Amino acid sequence: MRRTRSETYRRRGPDAFKGSALQRVLDGASDAVNRQLRSHRGWTVVAAAAVPIAVGVIAARKRIGMHPTVTLPLGCVPPLGCAIAVPKGRPRLLAVSAAYMHLFKVGWELPYDDPEKLPASSGSTSRSVLTRWLASACRPGCGCNARYAHAARSRCSTVR
Repeated sequence: MRRTRSETYRRRGPDAFKGSALQRVLDGASDAVNRQLRSHRGWTVVAAAAVPIAVGVIAARKRIGMHPTVTLPLGCVPPLGCAIAVPKGRPRLLAVSAAYMHLFKVGWELPYDDPEKLPASSGSTSRSVLTRWLASACRPGCGCNARYAHAARSRCSTVR
């Protein structure tokens, strides 16, 4: 027997929590912050000016020697600036989305800014782990050249 949702659940639909107390509190707080930011033209101008400055400083982070702990919080400025400076609607959604994509890109690139700090890797990590595991079946000094084949087939005379 297939279970169906109750009639009350179906009647409420996706906006079931629209009138809840928690939603009203969150909407009221959001509206208050938006009114405060929009009431002063200076906030919008500062936010709009901060976006290209932050993006430029982030782009020059290697040349100026900026530490990653400074770069990542600075990367949070463009999404916030776009959210404050751009009016509500699709342009704001697009601007904030593009700014977040830039932030993700910066976060992805940060570990590779200093190649000396990266761990040394030889080829594929999963393959080298598998090879080391299979080779561990041979005793030291075995002399197996094809460790993978010998250990996998158990033909090596020194397999434990």
